[in-house]
Amino acid sequence: MILNKKNSMVTIILAGLILPFILITDFFPFLRFGMFAEPIKKDIQTEQFIVYETKHNTKIIFNPEKIGINPNTFHYLCRNYYYRNEMQLFSDKIFSSTNGLVNEIEIKRIITHSSKQTIDTLKIGTYIRK
Repeated sequence: MILNKKNSMVTIILAGLILPFILITDFFPFLRFGMFAEPIKKDIQTEQFIVYETKHNTKIIFNPEKIGINPNTFHYLCRNYYYRNEMQLFSDKIFSSTNGLVNEIEIKRIITHSSKQTIDTLKIGTYIRK
C-alpha cells in the first residue's frame, strides 16, 4: 500500500513536470483567446514630414529629386534633423543645394493612425533664404 502511494506520487510529480512542455505547443496558445484575454489591437501610427516650397504665394510640395536626393532619404533626413532640433540647418542645406530656385519653404509634421485618420498636424516652421 505504501509502495503504491509512493509510485503514484512519483508519477504525478513527473507528469506535472513533463506535461506542460508537451502542452505548450498544443493547448496553451489557445488560452490567449480565452474569456479574459484582451483583443488584438493594431495601434500603428505613422509620422510624415511634408516640405512645401512657396512660389508666388502658392504652396507646392517640394520634390527632393530636383536636388538629386531620393524622397525616402530626404524624409529620413528631415526626421533626423527635426529630432535633433536642427531644422534651420536642414533648411539652409536645402537652400544651398537648390541654387537659388527655392527661396521659402514650410515644413509640416503629420501623424496618422493605421486607419488613415490624421491624428495631429504640426507646422514646424517657415524658413526663408538668407
